[in-house]
Formats: sequence, structure tokens, C-alpha cells
Amino acid sequence: MATIQQITAHWNPMLASEWYNRMEQTKNRLRDHVHIKQLTGEATFIDQLGLVEMNQKTSRMATTVLDEMDTYQRVINSTEYDKAIGFDEFDASKLTPQTVPVMETVQKLQQAAERQAEKVIVQGIIGTNTERVVSGGVASFNNLTLPGSQEVAINFNYDGTTANKGLTYDKLVRAKRILMKNEGLHADTPDDQLCCAVTSGQIEDLAQDIRATNRDYVSAVEQLNNGDTDMFLGIKFLRLAETAFDTYDVGPDTAMKLPLWMKSKVCFGMRDETSISIDRRPDRSNALQIRAAMACGASRMQEEGVVLLPCKVNTI
Repeated sequence: MATIQQITAHWNPMLASEWYNRMEQTKNRLRDHVHIKQLTGEATFIDQLGLVEMNQKTSRMATTVLDEMDTYQRVINSTEYDKAIGFDEFDASKLTPQTVPVMETVQKLQQAAERQAEKVIVQGIIGTNTERVVSGGVASFNNLTLPGSQEVAINFNYDGTTANKGLTYDKLVRAKRILMKNEGLHADTPDDQLCCAVTSGQIEDLAQDIRATNRDYVSAVEQLNNGDTDMFLGIKFLRLAETAFDTYDVGPDTAMKLPLWMKSKVCFGMRDETSISIDRRPDRSNALQIRAAMACGASRMQEEGVVLLPCKVNTI
């Protein structure tokens, strides 16, 4: 015998007809804060002129001495990236009344490309770069890393204490001194910009340090911590995701290296701008493929224009 039910048993739930995004970073936050150059070929060379100094003249009508111009050549290698998302030929029918998220997937791929380009810039600032050297008509390539003179110790404190710390006022001031010493930070370059990539945790550490040691800056750092401004001590702070930086161990502590740089001394370029294609794949039962591809690279223009700030990572 059939079971008797009330009318409420026949109510149907509202079925989804729209896709919603979860929280995520959607833009490359560093692109506007480095030098941009169009890349070509497998590698792009950046030609640079060296320092020229005057010679003292010691006699009348002496023979003129001609010196060679010192030059440098930085290499930016293009790395290729792609990502493909597929949907089965019957997904549209099975999802009804929901739709196959084609345009939403295109947007997701564009955002993924933005984040990948940002990671490339971070590694170009922090990691190993390449220079081209020609000697005796033969070209060779050398790896370049940031020297210890371009790094502030993780336990640097003006008060002489040696505890490892996160981002602090003292570290920022010492980093600016290093750039000034290298002639990277001065009034002769008003159009340049001093930038620092940080995480939310390091902004919090800086705020706590300021409250404890430099109360004159409490108001300014609170605006930075609250997101009301991205400037502090003449530095433009660019907040990135925690995953943008590699971590390593320093004794019992976990640390990461934050880069501080002059905008003109870091170069980023796209060899191939992000392209997205939508195709049917007969080799995959006519599945729908949405694919993004791009090629880009980044490098320091000069090691003296970048300072690393090793910081203790304080987890929540």
C-alpha cells in the first residue's frame, strides 16, 4: 500500500544557478612596482653601463689616455607556464539548472597567471640571477646571488639583543642605510620608489615592535596595519600571500626572507602575454578544454639595489 505524505514532502530545494568565488588573491601586486621590459627569444639581455671616474691631469699637453667603458650584461630567461581545465561532454546536462562555468574558469585562469607572474618577480628579486660575460670573444654565463652585505641579520637590533625577530623598525632603518651607502636611495632619483614585499604576519610584527620601542610612529604603523595606507618610513609595503616566500629554519625558529628594493633595480617582462583558448578535445571524448599559457621572467638589475630582511615567522 502506498505511503501517505503531507504536501510539505513535495517541496523542492532551490537548485544552484550561479557559481561563487572563494577568497583568494586575484592580481599581481608587484607588477606596477618594478621596471617593465618586453622580453624576446629564449633569453633577453639587459645592457648596462658601469661607473666612470675622472683622472687627474699631471702635465701640460700630455698624450690623451683613452679608457674602455665598463659595461655589464644581465640575462632574463623566459619561463613558460600553462594550465588546462577540462569538462566532460555530458557535464552540461548533468549540472542543469547549473551551468558549466566556462567564463568563470577563464577568469580563474587569468587570476592564476597573475599570481604566477608575482611569484616569478619574487624569485627574480631574491633568487639566483644570471649575467653574460664576453672574454676573448667567448661568451660565458655566471650565476649571481645577493651577497651578505645586502642582508640584514635576522637578530639585528640596535639595543644589542640577539633574539631572532620578525619585521622591526630597526631592520628597516638598517636596510635603508645599506641602500643609501650604495647610492640607491637619494634625492637624485625622485621618480624611483622604495618597495618592500611583506606578509600579514610581518605587518603585525612591525606594529607590535613599534608599539613597544618607537611609540612616536604608533599612529603611522596602525594605519599600515589597518590597511588605511601602504606607506611607512618612505617605503611602499606590498602585502603578499604567505606562500609567496620560502621558509627555512634558524635554530628553533622558522624564518623567511622579505625583499626590499628600488623599483628601477628589478626588471620583469612578459615574452608571451597570457592567452586563453577554449577548444573541444576529440582525443578526450569531445571534452571541453579551457587552457591558459604565458611566458615571463624577472631579474635584479643590480644587487646593490636590493636588501633582504630575514624575519622570524610567528604563526597564529
